[in-house]
Amino acid sequence: MKGIGKVPKGAVRQIIRENTESYALDEESDSSSSYSGVEYVDKGVTADLYLHSPENMSEIVLSGEQDTGSLQGVCLPEDDGTAPVDEHDRLNYGQKRYEIEEAIPYPSVNNPDIYELVLTRVVEGGV
Repeated sequence: MKGIGKVPKGAVRQIIRENTESYALDEESDSSSSYSGVEYVDKGVTADLYLHSPENMSEIVLSGEQDTGSLQGVCLPEDDGTAPVDEHDRLNYGQKRYEIEEAIPYPSVNNPDIYELVLTRVVEGGV
């Protein structure tokens, strides 16, 4: 029986299923432009994701200090093997807004068992 690390694949999928929550996704609007900036609109879909390990950081920017952070997650592939999210989709987790930077297929691109997600906190509308 194949597994992920030392854990059988079926057990990993069950753990993910038991810990997922549905998140509404937003995507970049077609009407975004260099003049008006990037706008995000409801994508009209939700994704079942297991998000965890939020990290908070502060960084100094021209206008002062700004909170930044990251978030990790995993999800199961769709029936066709693709990720249920796209890079740059945005979602709310707690009181914060995050953007999906990357969905990494594991263990292989051609036949993923799970997708590892890397998200970063975003501040919309300027500082």
